[in-house]
Amino acid sequence: MKKIFLLSSILSSIFTFAQKRNAQFSIAAESAVMATKQAYKVYNLGFGGSGKILFPTNKKNFITGTLELMAFSGRSGPIGEVLNVQGAPANINVAHPSLTLIVPKVGYKLFLNSKLNSEIEAGYTFASVKKLDNNIKGDVGGLCFSFGLGFLVTKKLDIGLRYEQFETTASEKDFTSFVALRTLLNIDWKK
Repeated sequence: MKKIFLLSSILSSIFTFAQKRNAQFSIAAESAVMATKQAYKVYNLGFGGSGKILFPTNKKNFITGTLELMAFSGRSGPIGEVLNVQGAPANINVAHPSLTLIVPKVGYKLFLNSKLNSEIEAGYTFASVKKLDNNIKGDVGGLCFSFGLGFLVTKKLDIGLRYEQFETTASEKDFTSFVALRTLLNIDWKK
């Protein structure tokens, strides 16, 4: 309950500050596919969404803050392939555990012309893998960065493609990445 209250207080403060600074808001729905070969073998399509606040630096440039949630379901198959178990019987099928990413990021968005925009962001990925048993680690985290291109279809609708790379283990500096198709809705809170 304390965490919900704290999160509500923080979001309320950001919203109030943003209104005073003429900030813009957007929400997005995304579908993604893993871009690295190993991760593509383990995870199916991912689905998620994000909320973004944009602080204008001038008419075409924005400093951004994003909170993203993305979930990938695990692929299924023979236990030896899915869980990398040596000597496992081939007739036992299992599913790889799902992966959930929670990513706070800051970045910079630039409109190249009246319709085309580009964005670069960096942040920290909190990755949670559903545990199968006590031998499988559940949560990892690490730095991430993303860049993307968007096309403003209407004043409120933006469709884009983005690439995101994130650390999967902080100790080994192992990176995984995905490509996402994003549909973004700009929200105008001003009356």
